Amino acid sequence: MSEQPTASVLTGTGRGAIGVISVDLPAWESIKHLFERINQKPFPVSPLTNRYFFVRWLPTGEEMLLVFPNEQWLEIHTHGNPLILEQLLQTLAEHGVTPGLPPTPVGIADPAAWALVPHAKTVRIANILLDQAHGAYVRAMQSNDPAIQEILRKNSSVGAHLLEPWKIALTGATNAGKSSLLNAIAGYERSVVSEVHGTTRDLVEYTGAFYGWVLKFTDTAGIRETSEELESAGILRAKRAIESADLVLHLIDATTLQESPLPQEVTENIIPVFTKADLVPDFVAPPGWELVSATTHRGLEQLIQQIIHRLIPHPPLPGEPVPYLASGNSSLLTTSSL
Repeated sequence: MSEQPTASVLTGTGRGAIGVISVDLPAWESIKHLFERINQKPFPVSPLTNRYFFVRWLPTGEEMLLVFPNEQWLEIHTHGNPLILEQLLQTLAEHGVTPGLPPTPVGIADPAAWALVPHAKTVRIANILLDQAHGAYVRAMQSNDPAIQEILRKNSSVGAHLLEPWKIALTGATNAGKSSLLNAIAGYERSVVSEVHGTTRDLVEYTGAFYGWVLKFTDTAGIRETSEELESAGILRAKRAIESADLVLHLIDATTLQESPLPQEVTENIIPVFTKADLVPDFVAPPGWELVSATTHRGLEQLIQQIIHRLIPHPPLPGEPVPYLASGNSSLLTTSSL
């Protein structure tokens, strides 16, 4: 326990039903005047471990739950609005409790991995980080076993995407069905669909969880020769999105079978996809191609499974080491993001 009491957000980023802030227990004496029990009874003198109280946060009048789970820290359970959590942290800081890392429970071998767990977007990713928090990565880094080093190499790509989504660009000629496919994947009309060529001028994105992995799909402008300034700007952004993508879905309208050439920058990690399968019911896609219909969702689940297989052909097994810091999110180790 540090000499300076700290407060940390335990719940993940973004809005939620409930937000939880932990506070080093020694700070209780200096902040307890900020709380009032709803029944107006005084707080008991120690011990407070394994106790909880329905309280009012006096600076704002908000009602919340005060929990004392152990002898290390107390927890403030309140609304999950990030603004409320930020206001709580600011008030606590004014009373000598500074923002810090989440407390590390007894038995955690890797506090850095433990600090990242609240930022996991899915249960699967949280479980991977918990394995690292219990020492999987630390033990692997201390090992000279070639088999262990090979597992680290195999899992490095997953480690780079535990906190950052995999990027998937939808590309192809105008009217190839990119926007319709994005809407089908999202489950709602995320992108404007029109028969007019060149409708998509800017990048339209959708991020979602699939089989426990977080994927970001980007609907790009159809790549073609054009003198229209706004569409040209959209095509330039499309090419940049393709260059930075982990995987490209190259869409071709199955009713026309007219394939536009791929940008020269794209040389690998491409899944060719025939679209509008509902309009050509007898069409059979060649081996290695996917065939989908955004209208009937034919082939959609198979396409998602193929995407997952291409991105993560060998998912980490329970307990395996994953080099989680490869994600480039080390900044999360030093601050609680709201």
